[in-house]
Amino acid sequence: MVAGEADMWMSPTMLDLVELEEAGFTRISGWGGIQWHLLPNADDPNSIWSNKKLREAVEYAIDKQALCDALGYGFYEPLFTISPQGDWGGDRQFRNYDPEKAKQLLAEAGYPDGLEITLLAQTQSSGRNDVAEAVKGYLDAVGFKVNLDIADTGRYSAAIYADGFEDLALAMSGNDQDYLVSAQRWWGPQPRLDLQGYECTPELAAIFEKSLKTNDRNEQKKLTEEIVYYIAEEALVIPLYNNPTSVIHNGKVHTTYLQQGLTRFDYANTWLEK
Repeated sequence: MVAGEADMWMSPTMLDLVELEEAGFTRISGWGGIQWHLLPNADDPNSIWSNKKLREAVEYAIDKQALCDALGYGFYEPLFTISPQGDWGGDRQFRNYDPEKAKQLLAEAGYPDGLEITLLAQTQSSGRNDVAEAVKGYLDAVGFKVNLDIADTGRYSAAIYADGFEDLALAMSGNDQDYLVSAQRWWGPQPRLDLQGYECTPELAAIFEKSLKTNDRNEQKKLTEEIVYYIAEEALVIPLYNNPTSVIHNGKVHTTYLQQGLTRFDYANTWLEK
């Protein structure tokens, strides 16, 4: 970007985004974003993660606001349900940071002396994953003993979307249009991508089915909240933070990218100055 060899960067790190914007490059942001979560391997009844107390211990252990402050450069927002703040179901908190509660639940789950686990994450451009390292710090502090498995894109994707993983995985979802659409695409009984470790229970599937049979917006919002709150209550997914999507360009790019939603291009109105 600095050398003029590229006009637009679609997926900069937060640090690169901040530095390039300060250097005079143009940032484009939209209301659509990426939500990052921890997925426990909870869909296997023989897994230790079928124990709800263990899943809750993980969430109580993490200071989401501090994580956003340290790693988000003013862009990240703490995530308290699978839905981002301001979207349907996103404005209610379930578990606040409470390391003592995390220690208590870990002991009640049967691990008073701690528990060794593996956290799977995808490698970043540095070859590391700073979010996974921060999460490890929080979990280690309450009695977990976290081994980081930083995988290349191929192995990570195979594990997240097909083969499965042992304990926890750092994984993303997205929001688009409204959160009922997003919930159906990511967490419903027929998802766009089949995230391993997560299972849409029969009770949850029934709410999803009901949500498809109404055109009333108030009822859609109510049912979306039921879906989001059910997942939160059961700690089926452990939300971490929302990253409102941004791209950076050199000022010569003309586009309304991200203004129509997440990852959508209006190709007819996208062009590059000479």
